[in-house]
Amino acid sequence: MKITTLRLAQSLLGLVLILSYAKQIVSKPTSSANPTTVYSPYWYVDDKTIANLEIANTGATSKSVSLTLAIRGRRLTPLAPINVVPFGTVRLSLGEILKKQGFLDEGTQKGNGQGERQDADNKLDQWGTGQRMNSTWGSAELSIDDPNNLMAWILMTDPTESISINSPFQAPSGFWSSRLQTIWWLPTPGSDAFYALENVSKQAAKIEVAFTSEGPLGASQWITLAPSETRLVRVRQMLSEDGNKSKGVPGLGAIEFRHNGKPGDVIGPGILVDPAVGFSTPLMLSDPAHRGGNTIQNPSAAFGTMPEKGFPPTADFHPQLILSNTSDAAVSAKVTIYGKKSGSAITWEAGNWQVPPKSVIKTDIETLRLKSHAIDGGIAGIDLTHTGSPSALLAEVITVDSTLTFSFYDPFFDPLATIENALTAISFNLEGSNNTMFIAKNTMKSPSRFALKINYKSGGRFDTYIVPMQVVLPKQVAVIDFKELRDSAVPDKNGKRLPRDVVFGNAQLITDIPNSFVGSDPTFNPITGTCTSCVGGETREQLLQDLLDLGFDFTGIGLCRGTTDCSYYDDACRRAPTVSAFTYYCEVAPPICRNAPNSRTSNCIRLCLQENDNCVYVPDVLFPNCQGDLHAICVASCGIQCLL
Repeated sequence: MKITTLRLAQSLLGLVLILSYAKQIVSKPTSSANPTTVYSPYWYVDDKTIANLEIANTGATSKSVSLTLAIRGRRLTPLAPINVVPFGTVRLSLGEILKKQGFLDEGTQKGNGQGERQDADNKLDQWGTGQRMNSTWGSAELSIDDPNNLMAWILMTDPTESISINSPFQAPSGFWSSRLQTIWWLPTPGSDAFYALENVSKQAAKIEVAFTSEGPLGASQWITLAPSETRLVRVRQMLSEDGNKSKGVPGLGAIEFRHNGKPGDVIGPGILVDPAVGFSTPLMLSDPAHRGGNTIQNPSAAFGTMPEKGFPPTADFHPQLILSNTSDAAVSAKVTIYGKKSGSAITWEAGNWQVPPKSVIKTDIETLRLKSHAIDGGIAGIDLTHTGSPSALLAEVITVDSTLTFSFYDPFFDPLATIENALTAISFNLEGSNNTMFIAKNTMKSPSRFALKINYKSGGRFDTYIVPMQVVLPKQVAVIDFKELRDSAVPDKNGKRLPRDVVFGNAQLITDIPNSFVGSDPTFNPITGTCTSCVGGETREQLLQDLLDLGFDFTGIGLCRGTTDCSYYDDACRRAPTVSAFTYYCEVAPPICRNAPNSRTSNCIRLCLQENDNCVYVPDVLFPNCQGDLHAICVASCGIQCLL
């Protein structure tokens, strides 16, 4: 009966709150019968490097996926459809696929004269660029009829050189502007930075490439990508081109790619690598329009040593904080670390940094920790608050040990830029010396809780283990060690234990409060030095019974918080930058807010819409989608909390 009541409440309140404003702004796009296409702009194989495509399905129904590969920008025909079983992860070797199709020999590098231009900064043995003997690179796309509950990436590993890079599949709809920003860091003379830019549109894309370091670095350069073309943009090569004002290549800098297409027409990842020392890390290219606030959070920075995870005692981890000010005014950034001291949660105010206009700075946070003794070594979360506009500062944390053999990377997340109640780990890997951790940082100023579903392969099918409910203190992190969980035979909420032979599967974190967690899922090998991480978020409809089945207990918890105050919309109205935002915040939302009933559920929805609003700076075309998602999740969340 309660589920029926909740569904009715969702339907009625959702119609009243969503349709009342959507009709006055612009019609929300309807779903199309055409398949959704997502893109991974980069993969690479050579004699030492394996590239695996992994597709995770966290839903209860099978998914059919079509894969198309391109070698060095040349599009190939789609391959046979891939079936992904419920709660399963499919792993396919791209090298084996290419060999079976007869394509690998056609695209692979055979030696001098067949690769890119050779110079001092373009070595024949450089990893990732297709210059090595028997190597090649390309891009991939997946065509999916139903993208819900599906995530994918391409994972490249070279254990002999301690290299590990991932390239997640991306949807063009996730971009709000035609600008992409990133950084580079070259910690050794032999390290390289390159970016795989793919034009996923049907028109040519002209791209301006602007470099900064201690101010603007030389003149902007231009490249043109044909439709469906992918190109590797190398920092060392571009900064040494004839005619550039700067012949040197700084060890630290930032790049902005500005293209003339629509948002999402050009996408791509970045790669930092030096195989001589085993250094490698992927980078996400950030859309500056996709930042909603001045406070961003990072779920996972490793400090000091972690011998309990199997790392050598000499592997001392140093998080490198890199700040790029993309604006024309100085920006101040405050960094707060949430870690442990003698087993107790503690907050460490690590410091404030001034970043000059169009400049990039770097700080080793571990050196500050060793001086202050503020927190113990281990995994900690980071909050960063800055004084610029939301798009003014790009922040990254790259954690390395002193030899650069081990590295961890997770991007900063802006809880105001998304509405998510689920985080997915595409795969976990416990084979041999491999291990996976799921790291969840509470973004809230109050305790938050989550359930973690581990979908593991057992024989010929996938089964599910539900980690006992985790309650995380404000801003702190929880670390779930998969191998430790398996080997210690901890029973889940249903008394089930992970079988001792489990080595592969996926996982999903689910919370009852939207945006209450950001996450990381590093899979690492302390012997070979490889490490990758890629947690993706999504909005899922969670009915009351779904959450009860996962172990959520809603009796007596007092989460049905609410308000009758509507002054939030006065402030949002003053900040509204677009026609859609002005119409909604100034004209539509205030009377709906004031006239909504003064009841527990209505007051809860009213407060949820204000506390979780990430839509102020969203472009006009995406504004109805953003508000629709926000209203739907607030109605569902408050319905669960208040109708009990």
